[in-house]
Amino acid sequence: MKPVRLAIVLLLLAGFAYTLPAQDIYAHQKTVKLRHLTGFVVDPKGFPVAYAAIELRSAKDHQVIATTFADAKGKFFFRDLKRGTRLDIRASLKGYNIVQYPVAVGRIGKTELRMVLVPIT
Repeated sequence: MKPVRLAIVLLLLAGFAYTLPAQDIYAHQKTVKLRHLTGFVVDPKGFPVAYAAIELRSAKDHQVIATTFADAKGKFFFRDLKRGTRLDIRASLKGYNIVQYPVAVGRIGKTELRMVLVPIT
């Protein structure tokens, strides 16, 4: 690619990136106790958010352990998690702020996690 064309493409990309609104991370502090790592992704009105990306992250170093996507009804699940596991779970989708919850998998707790994604304003 010629230098002038490359410069134009880079300027266009930089301008496009500048106009995108930034995603904030809403990190909840209270640990959610769950029996199984399943749940729903919804908007603030309670409507399902389809195809959101869901990440499991190490509570210690925040490295991504596993990923999945919510289905068309906002439902997601992760299999084969040992009891006593402590993780952070994060949901994201373009046009929404990121939401993160600390979770502990055990014998007692909720059966599903309801993750609320707030649109970027």
